[in-house]
Amino acid sequence: MILVNIDANTSPSVAGGVGLYARVCCPEQRSDLERQTARLSAWAGKAGHKVVRMESEIASGMDGCRWKAQRLLADPKVTTVVVEHKDRLGRMNVVVCPPVRAGLGEGPRPQGPGGGGCR
Repeated sequence: MILVNIDANTSPSVAGGVGLYARVCCPEQRSDLERQTARLSAWAGKAGHKVVRMESEIASGMDGCRWKAQRLLADPKVTTVVVEHKDRLGRMNVVVCPPVRAGLGEGPRPQGPGGGGCR
């Protein structure tokens, strides 16, 4: 994962494709989501990274119900995920989604009351 500092003049090298992920927690922040997406795109373009997937969504960071994040993490073409801040992927006590757990060689983990996943 790369944490983006849009004011930085340097960028880490990346092998493979980059996936951009933006998230806000409520519909009232849609304009913030659009600005976040634009900043990520501009940063990746300036850094010369090959963007192979971009996902943005309106979803809580307090649970694991972020389908677009899971789709991004499951894409085999994405070798590096770029977010503006680490809390965009999730906040405290968030269950790690199945694609990440699979990449770590771990089995599935229940994702909610009774293991039922997202509502």
